[in-house]
Amino acid sequence: MNKLKIPSIICTLTLALAMGGCAATQPAPQQTTPATTGSTDNGTTGAAQKQPQNSLAKAMAETAAKARTTMRSQTVKYQETTIEATPMWSMNYQGEVHIRIYDAAGNLIRDEISKP
Repeated sequence: MNKLKIPSIICTLTLALAMGGCAATQPAPQQTTPATTGSTDNGTTGAAQKQPQNSLAKAMAETAAKARTTMRSQTVKYQETTIEATPMWSMNYQGEVHIRIYDAAGNLIRDEISKP
């Protein structure tokens, strides 16, 4: 009688662990974009001042997308900066890319992880 209890307990525990592991997935966080507002002291709009920043962000996004699709590190020169994007390898890869931005002298300006 004891011999039958042990395998049934092991099977029950194994099934409970297997089913519990599948329920631990989390939804992806939603990204929000900051809104640009009004005008500044010198009369230019907020969007006009953000143009170089937006084009750098666009170049970063393109480089990250290329790194995601090729699963290889990508290095792109943008004006006097260098953008480097490296996919973050893991067992359950979800599109994370490590982005580094260097200035002309080779100093690290920005270091972040981009999620799709």
